[in-house]
Amino acid sequence: MGSLASIRCQKLKVCDGLWEAWQLRSEEPPGSFNEIVDDVYKVPMVFGGRRYAQLSRQERLRQTIHRHARELWWAYHTDINVRRAWYKTIEVELNTKWNEAIASVQDMLAKKIVDAHIVIEVNPSSNITLGPFDDMIQHPIFRWLNPKNDLTASNKPMIVVGSDDPSVFATELIHEYAYLGRAAQELNATPRQISVWLDHLRDSGVKYSFFPRESFKR
Repeated sequence: MGSLASIRCQKLKVCDGLWEAWQLRSEEPPGSFNEIVDDVYKVPMVFGGRRYAQLSRQERLRQTIHRHARELWWAYHTDINVRRAWYKTIEVELNTKWNEAIASVQDMLAKKIVDAHIVIEVNPSSNITLGPFDDMIQHPIFRWLNPKNDLTASNKPMIVVGSDDPSVFATELIHEYAYLGRAAQELNATPRQISVWLDHLRDSGVKYSFFPRESFKR
């Protein structure tokens, strides 16, 4: 068994690797730093020393934003209190009529999505963390494509499963399917229904991927 120092070193290396992977995305956290900085400095650029000073301030601000973003990211993955605060639910009271109106709009929008042959991507871990759900069984996928119903009906939307941002939500695609399978079990779907349902979702993921089907066989 390694020492505590060596174990901590290994953990830091893993976190550093995840942070570098996060930076390789199309936009660095928290969004595009260039857009944030340039928005702050929406003033005409001047020449000479003032121009140099303005550029220096832009770069200092860019570095400050980057440092704070990294500190926040690091705290989320290493400080249990920060992680607990992330999952804290903030309750907001809404008029019940608003709920009924929103449900009607959602049903109408779902029909339009089906008619337009638009694929819906669901990210279970992300949806639970950021959405209003307390449990996976409340996820709307069970309303759109219930494993106990006919999955090939013409009024069913096309759904694929994603993992959103593994670096933030500490998950991967196989876990997302496992979460959905467990929730379907809690909703009293049979093992056969769950197996067919998950296969249907996986097949949709392959079908509507930007990669050729042959690449999944490899």
